[in-house]
Amino acid sequence: MTQIKRSAGQSAMAAAAYRAGEKLHSEYYGEDSDYTHKGGVICSEILLPPHAPPEYADRETLWNAVEKAELAKPQPPMLNDLLALHCSIRNKGAYSNKAKNANLQRYAEAFSFLQSKNLYTVDDLENTLHAMQDKIDALKKSASSKQARIKEVDELLRMVDYYKSGKPAADKLKSIRFEKSRQKYKSEHDNELRTFYMAGRKLKPYFKDGKLPITAWRREREQLEQEYKDIQTELSPLHADAKKLWAIHYNIYEVQHEQERQNAAVRQKKQEIEH
Repeated sequence: MTQIKRSAGQSAMAAAAYRAGEKLHSEYYGEDSDYTHKGGVICSEILLPPHAPPEYADRETLWNAVEKAELAKPQPPMLNDLLALHCSIRNKGAYSNKAKNANLQRYAEAFSFLQSKNLYTVDDLENTLHAMQDKIDALKKSASSKQARIKEVDELLRMVDYYKSGKPAADKLKSIRFEKSRQKYKSEHDNELRTFYMAGRKLKPYFKDGKLPITAWRREREQLEQEYKDIQTELSPLHADAKKLWAIHYNIYEVQHEQERQNAAVRQKKQEIEH
């Protein structure tokens, strides 16, 4: 099911004409949508419930009534109108033409950016921001878990290095039969032996048939590193877009806050007059 948005320049009447392959006139737009030459329409019958007005069996009457009913609803504020008002407010306080031109430039850039994202109403903006923030949070969580695993693998590989470098000393110690000689050798190679035994304890759960999955760990680290870089590449434009949208959101908030302040002042004045 496709949602038809007037805010995006779309028309329910035009969509109905296209799907039915007919020519329909919109009373709201004062124009015709002619798709009588469109092929591929298998069925365009209108099925009305028993309580529906019989004149709604006519497609043009039905969709004009739909558009009229839709127009009777409170319309959500349009971002373009709010941004234009924000620019106008800023220009009232601007001290030079250069500042006014800069405000107009920012307005044009913001409007163009919103159009490129198909954002037309405040609800569109807020929904997109929430969805974007959810995606950013999910990517950050994934990146964080990969970073944590990279640290774990790095620590395992560090233990492997300790184990390898200390193993000759440990093997030599085992071969020394006399206690005095053993103690002397241990004292001379204390640091190597201590790091070897520590690494052995930490690596013990990973030994399989006397071997460690060193190659697998290195491959895993390479893959994690690439996945982390891919996430950062995906996050970068998301952060840039979110920053622009939050700036626009703040501008909209300023306008709405000013409108509320003015409305409150009008209500206050009205109450004073009435009393």
